[in-house]
Amino acid sequence: MRSINRAVQQAKKDELKRQKYAEKTQLIAFSAQAVTNLDEHIHNITSVHHSSDQLLDWSHKREMIKASSPVLPSKYDLAVQRAALDLAEFKPNIFRIFQGGNKACFERLKKTHQLAIRAKANAVEDFNKDHKDWEDRVSSIEGALQGEVSALKEFLKNIKNLSDDSRVGKNIFFEISNNYIHAKPIVHSSDIVPAIRRKQLASGRLSETKMPDAQFHEIYQDYVCSVAFRVGAEVFNTVPLNTVFVTCHTDMLDASTGHIEETAILSVQFMRSTFEKLNLKNIDPSDALRNFKHSMDFKRSKGFEKITPL
Repeated sequence: MRSINRAVQQAKKDELKRQKYAEKTQLIAFSAQAVTNLDEHIHNITSVHHSSDQLLDWSHKREMIKASSPVLPSKYDLAVQRAALDLAEFKPNIFRIFQGGNKACFERLKKTHQLAIRAKANAVEDFNKDHKDWEDRVSSIEGALQGEVSALKEFLKNIKNLSDDSRVGKNIFFEISNNYIHAKPIVHSSDIVPAIRRKQLASGRLSETKMPDAQFHEIYQDYVCSVAFRVGAEVFNTVPLNTVFVTCHTDMLDASTGHIEETAILSVQFMRSTFEKLNLKNIDPSDALRNFKHSMDFKRSKGFEKITPL
């Protein structure tokens, strides 16, 4: 009886050990995942510019469009000519009795000729439409290359990548004039940056501490600058301009009114010739600003202050 009791007690101890081991393993996994999630979020908001494509060569694109002029296939002319010749050379023949007779054969030739004419007319109609579309594309890119407002507005309708990426912000507006575009994204407020830091202790437990102010502000600065570079890249790839202005606004407290207002915090003049030399996936967006004329009032201890846009 005693041996049975000892066995039962031992089984309970073993089960308790297994439960504790399983709980510890689960805790370690949970802590590791929590740290990873926070790190990934920070990387995600400070690498918005990584989603940008390589800048287009607009002169090359223009030549490619010009070279793609539609051509009316010659087969339709040949088909009409062949059918007309067959019809003109038709002569009654007694042996056509096996093909339904001369009249039936002649009617078939007439129908073939009519179908060839109709097919050519349809092809010409399609060609004229395609050629008009081609002319419009050539005219549009020529107008955009010359900085015409109407052409720039038309091209900007294709800038879908920014609105599809929620990291860029709440909205984006464009100020457009001849040979000039000023993009104005409304970026997320500093709430997008986590207020805590996480690390996994040697015991496997999760440790959360307040994010130091300097680190918090630097992460937000990298986010805002990352958005500016992303917007600049997308605009350069959407319109063939050599200069693009980007001014980031966000909701900030105006100390003079006590109200939250949309405030300009970063303004950059991007030059295509310099921009296209950058490897966007390897830059630090805050450091890379030094390559361009910009306006930014930022301190690690306080963060962004209101600026006057370029």
